Amino acid sequence: MKTARPAFVILLTAPLLWGPALPSTDGSDRPAGGLAGLDFMTGCWQGTFQAERGSGTIEEHYTSPSDNLMLGTTRYILEGRTVMWEFSKLEESDGEVVLTPFPRGQRSEHDFRMTSVSENEVLFETPEHDFPKRISYRRDDESLIARIDDGTDGLVDEWEMKPAPCD
Repeated sequence: MKTARPAFVILLTAPLLWGPALPSTDGSDRPAGGLAGLDFMTGCWQGTFQAERGSGTIEEHYTSPSDNLMLGTTRYILEGRTVMWEFSKLEESDGEVVLTPFPRGQRSEHDFRMTSVSENEVLFETPEHDFPKRISYRRDDESLIARIDDGTDGLVDEWEMKPAPCD
């Protein structure tokens, strides 16, 4: 008997105002803040996305960060069906925070390193990837804005999500 796999997706995008990174506390060029600085993403979020067949719902859920790990799930629902899903692992090791996406449950070839963090936004980058090169999140009042782009702001996908019940 087959068991259905849970359909989870993580949305990674936000319109960012690229602010300065917090200074490192250890003298390195890594941004300070670690996973604790990502607490603004914690919770359940819901927004809309556009597809060829119309608009759908995007859902993202983020756990609160522990000392070393934060997890996220995302799914895109169109006409009552999940059409894309992803989960993300945000892990801190040796003072570095890395976001690893798992689109459709498959580990991405590219890790995204946190290069900037401030009170309500974070930027992850992987310059060697074709698209996306950057993943960012920003908390704006009651919204969480997720953004992916090509590193030049030429090719951009962005989603604005509002707090939602954690069913």
